[in-house]
Amino acid sequence: MSSRHKITPFPLRMPAEVKEYLDGKAEKEERSLNWLICKVLKEAMESEQGKIQASS
Repeated sequence: MSSRHKITPFPLRMPAEVKEYLDGKAEKEERSLNWLICKVLKEAMESEQGKIQASS
């Protein structure tokens, strides 16, 4: 079994307008909502890490 099948589901609550925005963006990119949320969070994480390294 691949590692992606070992990931525990994570219920995420969000305001309806945020979900509608992300649903539309995911549809335009022909990707799943899960993929888009992971992409946005990873980009935020990398951006934060870059700021920390730049200030060191």
